[in-house]
Amino acid sequence: MAFPREIARPTTLMELRPLLQRGALPLAGGALTFNRLQAQAELVADVSGIEALRRVIDHDSGLTLGGAVMLGALLEMPAVPTALRQTLTRVVSPHVLNHTSIAESLTGRSHPLMREWLTALAALDAGVEVYHAAHDARTWVSIDALLAGEADTGAIIGLFLPRLQAGQALAAAQVSRTPADVPIVNVAVLVTLEPDGRVQQASAALGGVSPALVLNVALHGLSGSPLSEAAISAAAEEAASAFAPPDDYLGSSAYRREMGRVLTARVLQDSQRPLAQG
Repeated sequence: MAFPREIARPTTLMELRPLLQRGALPLAGGALTFNRLQAQAELVADVSGIEALRRVIDHDSGLTLGGAVMLGALLEMPAVPTALRQTLTRVVSPHVLNHTSIAESLTGRSHPLMREWLTALAALDAGVEVYHAAHDARTWVSIDALLAGEADTGAIIGLFLPRLQAGQALAAAQVSRTPADVPIVNVAVLVTLEPDGRVQQASAALGGVSPALVLNVALHGLSGSPLSEAAISAAAEEAASAFAPPDDYLGSSAYRREMGRVLTARVLQDSQRPLAQG
């Protein structure tokens, strides 16, 4: 097992490239990584000095954020959906938020503190920018592809957060052992309504209900229906039928399935408030 012996501080992607080719671990912040002693590389590249990785671009379609932007900075950005910001403040300490970068949160996605954040990103259908040093190429992949391990051949350098449009709402909820604990099961939903109030599209992202970090479930049964109590109940049952949770010391399979159903119904109900407000 390797541990850091050398730290390099590149100021451009061109300077970062040969470091990555030498097997460097790109890092900004480090609170998440060093807290778990996961920096298993002899060479660490401190990328906080790369200006392109500190960018914040607010445009009509959403926010483009550099990978070195700290999670804590997102709390001060009105364009970040409220539900997404709330996933970062329930159990993550201010120290971790202010010393963990976006890229580190995605690279260290198995960390329990990141589960609610990642689930909300999946519901929002965020995009991730990856730099491939071998080809000197930058590509965008979906958050789903990242969570499935399809982007592990490159360094994460950016995140795109789609802007919620009129008639859209993002909502999230979780259940944990105590209010200060990481979630046992958590759910986030994105709902899009037609102008007449019927559901155009709805999907749920769930954590803690499958071996995968996040499970995405399209709630097809809601399409064309209003968000009525009966429709929400049926959609929650639809979601629960899509997974077979594992057993562990925090909860049985039956408990996790039931919590997935209950939380899906809860967040669908919660999504009605921002939709009603405009």
